[in-house]
Amino acid sequence: PVELLEKVKRDAPFWRRSGGGVTISGGEPLAQPEFVEAFLELCKARHIHTAIETCLFCRKETLERVMGLVDFVQFDLKAMDPRLHRELTGLDNTGILENTRFLLHSDKPLLARIPLVPGCNDGKENLRALGSFLGENRPGVELEILAYHRMGVGRYEDLGRRYALPDTKPPAREEMERAARILREYQIKVKCQGGA
Repeated sequence: PVELLEKVKRDAPFWRRSGGGVTISGGEPLAQPEFVEAFLELCKARHIHTAIETCLFCRKETLERVMGLVDFVQFDLKAMDPRLHRELTGLDNTGILENTRFLLHSDKPLLARIPLVPGCNDGKENLRALGSFLGENRPGVELEILAYHRMGVGRYEDLGRRYALPDTKPPAREEMERAARILREYQIKVKCQGGA
């Protein structure tokens, strides 16, 4: 953590001028909770603004400790139905939804996101479940719709691994707008990023 802080401090003139700070992302940063907590404690002691980008797949106790050390949480929800979530990610989402509910009921500044993947999680049922869940647990919360992209394909090829969605194309702008219209029926603020 100390070595990483030294690297962060080198860029301080840039992020201090812009009002920024440090965002911890990954992979999944909460898969390494001890390191993340130690690093965040160092940042907090130096009054560095901190944010974390997570899928909330962690123990609730880990989330509680980290929330006390970060100024902002950005998280994504891929699918609301446990069966669909398992099909898309290989993991059950029960704990993720419990952590999300806990976070939404806190006073922590946050941004929810959904990576919109055509043919996977862009169905009306999933979008309505997402809008309802967010609106019921934190009315007015901001949700960002992110367009699926294929930037990771080359990495998979380099590693000799099979890419799970070889034929999936990024959503068209119309698909992004359709999703936004559905989600705007709920008590949440919706913004779109991307779309072909």
